[in-house]
Amino acid sequence: MPKDSKDRNITREKDIYALMSEEQIKKLINEDDLLFFKFLLVEKTGYNLRHKVAHALMFFQEYSLDYIHLLMLALLRLGRYDFVNQKDKILGNKKRKVFHKGTCKYVERLVAKNKVQFESSKVAINNGYYPCRICKP
Repeated sequence: MPKDSKDRNITREKDIYALMSEEQIKKLINEDDLLFFKFLLVEKTGYNLRHKVAHALMFFQEYSLDYIHLLMLALLRLGRYDFVNQKDKILGNKKRKVFHKGTCKYVERLVAKNKVQFESSKVAINNGYYPCRICKP
């Protein structure tokens, strides 16, 4: 990643259409869902809602329940995907009160009813969990 003169990371904004055309996104998101998102949000032949809403190109009367339902459907479809890498996950065992890295060998042995996910190790500790002695999260 490029750095500036003060050794800070330089990030670049991406157009949403360009973002949806990247190979990494195509690997993560189902092709049908990607087509739906493009049609709903950015395609000029589709609803193009991102552009219309962001630039206030819709009259009040044009906002309808149909658009709200489509946007809710888009959010539900996005909710099906897990964008967090396994190595970044912190998973705990409710029964033993121990938490692990997502890549720990003991995570595979966790029973679904005993599995809990935390945002960070700090959150797990604050909830009374102890770090695994093997993976040391």
